[in-house]
Amino acid sequence: MKQRYSAAIILAILFCVGCVNIISAPKKTKPSAPKPVTFKQIANSTHSGFARPDMGIISTEKELREFWAKLYARFSPPPSCDTDLIDFSKETVVYVAVGERPNGCYSAKISSITRQAEKLTVSYDECVPDKGCICTQVITAPVDVVKIGKIEKNSAQPEFIRNVVPVNCP
Repeated sequence: MKQRYSAAIILAILFCVGCVNIISAPKKTKPSAPKPVTFKQIANSTHSGFARPDMGIISTEKELREFWAKLYARFSPPPSCDTDLIDFSKETVVYVAVGERPNGCYSAKISSITRQAEKLTVSYDECVPDKGCICTQVITAPVDVVKIGKIEKNSAQPEFIRNVVPVNCP
Protein backbone atom coordinates (compact mmCIF):
# COMPACT_ATOMS: atom_id res chain seq x y z
CA MET A 1 0.00 0.00 0.00
CA LYS A 2 2.84 2.38 0.84
CA GLN A 3 4.39 1.69 -2.57
CA ARG A 4 1.13 2.59 -4.33
CA TYR A 5 0.80 5.73 -2.25
CA SER A 6 4.42 6.73 -3.02
CA ALA A 7 3.94 6.05 -6.72
CA ALA A 8 0.77 8.18 -6.76
CA ILE A 9 2.59 11.07 -5.08
CA ILE A 10 5.50 10.85 -7.54
CA LEU A 11 3.08 10.81 -10.49
CA ALA A 12 1.18 13.78 -9.07
CA ILE A 13 4.42 15.75 -8.64
CA LEU A 14 5.56 14.94 -12.19
CA PHE A 15 2.15 15.95 -13.54
CA CYS A 16 2.26 19.29 -11.70
CA VAL A 17 5.83 20.01 -12.85
CA GLY A 18 4.79 19.24 -16.45
CA CYS A 19 1.82 21.59 -16.17
CA VAL A 20 3.97 24.39 -14.79
CA ASN A 21 6.41 24.00 -17.70
CA ILE A 22 3.55 24.14 -20.20
CA ILE A 23 2.00 27.18 -18.54
CA SER A 24 5.27 29.06 -18.13
CA ALA A 25 6.79 28.07 -21.49
CA PRO A 26 7.46 31.13 -23.62
CA LYS A 27 5.03 31.58 -26.44
CA LYS A 28 6.56 31.28 -29.86
CA THR A 29 6.00 34.37 -31.94
CA LYS A 30 6.23 34.50 -35.67
CA PRO A 31 9.22 36.50 -36.87
CA SER A 32 8.18 39.71 -38.53
CA ALA A 33 8.25 39.75 -42.31
CA PRO A 34 11.21 41.46 -43.98
CA LYS A 35 10.52 45.13 -44.60
CA PRO A 36 11.79 46.91 -47.71
CA VAL A 37 14.51 49.50 -47.15
CA THR A 38 14.51 52.64 -49.27
CA PHE A 39 17.81 53.31 -51.03
CA LYS A 40 19.25 55.81 -53.48
CA GLN A 41 22.03 55.12 -55.95
CA ILE A 42 25.05 57.41 -55.54
CA ALA A 43 27.50 55.73 -57.95
CA ASN A 44 27.58 53.00 -60.58
CA SER A 45 30.54 52.10 -62.75
CA THR A 46 31.78 49.29 -64.95
CA HIS A 47 35.39 50.45 -64.62
CA SER A 48 36.12 50.34 -60.89
CA GLY A 49 39.35 49.39 -59.19
CA PHE A 50 37.79 46.26 -57.62
CA ALA A 51 39.58 43.33 -59.30
CA ARG A 52 37.91 40.87 -56.91
CA PRO A 53 34.32 40.72 -55.66
CA ASP A 54 33.72 42.88 -52.60
CA MET A 55 30.55 43.88 -50.77
CA GLY A 56 29.97 45.83 -47.62
CA ILE A 57 28.84 48.90 -45.75
CA ILE A 58 30.54 52.24 -45.18
CA SER A 59 29.76 54.11 -41.97
CA THR A 60 32.28 56.96 -41.82
CA GLU A 61 33.67 59.71 -44.02
CA LYS A 62 37.16 58.17 -43.72
CA GLU A 63 35.87 54.80 -44.98
CA LEU A 64 34.08 56.59 -47.84
CA ARG A 65 37.27 58.38 -48.94
CA GLU A 66 39.23 55.08 -48.91
CA PHE A 67 36.45 53.34 -50.84
CA TRP A 68 36.18 56.20 -53.36
CA ALA A 69 39.91 55.98 -54.10
CA LYS A 70 39.56 52.28 -54.88
CA LEU A 71 36.29 52.77 -56.78
CA TYR A 72 37.93 55.23 -59.20
CA ALA A 73 41.47 53.80 -59.16
CA ARG A 74 41.35 53.26 -62.95
CA PHE A 75 40.50 56.91 -63.66
CA SER A 76 43.14 59.55 -64.19
CA PRO A 77 42.51 61.88 -62.56
CA PRO A 78 39.84 60.28 -60.36
CA PRO A 79 36.74 62.33 -59.57
CA SER A 80 36.89 63.98 -56.17
CA CYS A 81 35.02 62.32 -53.33
CA ASP A 82 31.96 64.43 -52.57
CA THR A 83 31.43 63.69 -48.88
CA ASP A 84 28.37 65.97 -48.92
CA LEU A 85 26.52 63.14 -50.71
CA ILE A 86 26.19 61.33 -47.36
CA ASP A 87 25.16 62.52 -43.92
CA PHE A 88 26.77 59.77 -41.83
CA SER A 89 24.74 60.79 -38.77
CA LYS A 90 21.62 59.64 -40.67
CA GLU A 91 22.86 57.44 -43.54
CA THR A 92 25.02 54.43 -44.37
CA VAL A 93 26.52 53.42 -47.72
CA VAL A 94 26.07 49.91 -49.15
CA TYR A 95 28.15 48.71 -52.09
CA VAL A 96 28.50 45.67 -54.34
CA ALA A 97 31.54 45.12 -56.58
CA VAL A 98 31.45 41.95 -58.70
CA GLY A 99 35.15 41.95 -59.61
CA GLU A 100 36.82 41.90 -63.03
CA ARG A 101 34.81 40.61 -65.97
CA PRO A 102 36.05 39.87 -69.52
CA ASN A 103 33.92 42.34 -71.53
CA GLY A 104 31.64 45.36 -71.48
CA CYS A 105 28.33 43.47 -71.33
CA TYR A 106 28.61 42.91 -67.57
CA SER A 107 27.06 45.23 -65.00
CA ALA A 108 25.99 45.28 -61.35
CA LYS A 109 22.91 46.83 -59.75
CA ILE A 110 21.51 46.60 -56.23
CA SER A 111 17.90 45.54 -56.82
CA SER A 112 16.45 45.42 -53.30
CA ILE A 113 17.34 45.79 -49.64
CA THR A 114 15.22 44.39 -46.83
CA ARG A 115 15.47 44.44 -43.05
CA GLN A 116 14.13 41.81 -40.66
CA ALA A 117 14.87 42.72 -37.05
CA GLU A 118 18.62 43.51 -37.13
CA LYS A 119 19.32 41.47 -40.28
CA LEU A 120 19.89 43.40 -43.51
CA THR A 121 19.62 41.53 -46.82
CA VAL A 122 20.97 43.10 -50.01
CA SER A 123 19.93 41.54 -53.33
CA TYR A 124 21.85 42.54 -56.41
CA ASP A 125 21.72 41.71 -60.09
CA GLU A 126 24.83 40.83 -62.02
CA CYS A 127 23.95 41.22 -65.68
CA VAL A 128 25.86 38.77 -67.89
CA PRO A 129 25.88 38.52 -71.69
CA ASP A 130 23.72 35.88 -73.33
CA LYS A 131 25.31 33.62 -75.96
CA GLY A 132 25.79 35.44 -79.21
CA CYS A 133 26.14 38.90 -77.69
CA ILE A 134 28.61 41.23 -79.32
CA CYS A 135 30.33 43.06 -76.48
CA THR A 136 33.14 45.57 -76.21
CA GLN A 137 36.35 43.69 -75.60
CA VAL A 138 37.56 45.44 -72.49
CA ILE A 139 38.09 44.16 -68.97
CA THR A 140 35.48 45.69 -66.68
CA ALA A 141 34.90 45.70 -62.92
CA PRO A 142 31.23 46.57 -62.28
CA VAL A 143 30.14 48.15 -59.00
CA ASP A 144 26.96 49.71 -57.60
CA VAL A 145 26.83 52.06 -54.59
CA VAL A 146 23.70 53.19 -52.72
CA LYS A 147 22.84 55.02 -49.52
CA ILE A 148 20.25 53.91 -46.95
CA GLY A 149 19.11 55.01 -43.49
CA LYS A 150 21.68 54.73 -40.70
CA ILE A 151 22.78 51.25 -39.60
CA GLU A 152 24.44 50.99 -36.22
CA LYS A 153 28.08 49.87 -36.33
CA ASN A 154 27.39 46.92 -34.00
CA SER A 155 24.65 45.50 -36.25
CA ALA A 156 25.20 42.17 -37.97
CA GLN A 157 26.92 42.25 -41.35
CA PRO A 158 24.45 42.31 -44.23
CA GLU A 159 23.72 39.20 -46.25
CA PHE A 160 24.33 39.70 -49.97
CA ILE A 161 22.33 37.67 -52.50
CA ARG A 162 23.54 37.51 -56.11
CA ASN A 163 21.04 37.17 -58.95
CA VAL A 164 22.49 36.38 -62.37
CA VAL A 165 20.50 38.18 -65.07
CA PRO A 166 21.21 37.32 -68.72
CA VAL A 167 21.46 40.33 -71.04
CA ASN A 168 19.36 39.84 -74.17
CA CYS A 169 21.35 41.07 -77.12
CA PRO A 170 19.74 42.24 -80.38
